[in-house]
Amino acid sequence: MLDVDPSVTSWTCLPLVLSRRIHHHVPDFLVTRPEGVSLLDAHPSLVKRPPPDWLGEAAQAMGYQYEKREEAELRGSIRLENAHDLLQYAGYRASLGDRIRILALLQENGSLPLSSCLEAVRSGSDAIAVIASLALQRFVEIELDDARIGPSTIVSRFRG
Repeated sequence: MLDVDPSVTSWTCLPLVLSRRIHHHVPDFLVTRPEGVSLLDAHPSLVKRPPPDWLGEAAQAMGYQYEKREEAELRGSIRLENAHDLLQYAGYRASLGDRIRILALLQENGSLPLSSCLEAVRSGSDAIAVIASLALQRFVEIELDDARIGPSTIVSRFRG
């Protein structure tokens, strides 16, 4: 989810150890956003015991905010399904020509449906892979929250 969140500049797994007396905890992620850096825990729904209350204070003492996300909040979300669809193209590299054509098309016309952007791909490659790759590399944004990705999904230049 962090890879497709336009407010996230970068993130790292298992970044550091928070301690309080004899208790220790390793947050799941360190997340950098323009407004600051936070430590994030993804709390599984099946775990009965929530993270300890002292984590927020320990994070703040180190200069971080502390966030907790419940797995149940994400399960079944449209954004999660769309992120899953996009991430299969994480290793794909769009050609320079396709990238320039897509960006020029969006610059000239503003936001467009995905189907219009696909028509601009000329490299003979998988056009969906090109657009997905550009989204993951933050050249373009794809609307991920309204519905599953389809022909009418809106694509725009990345504003991050």
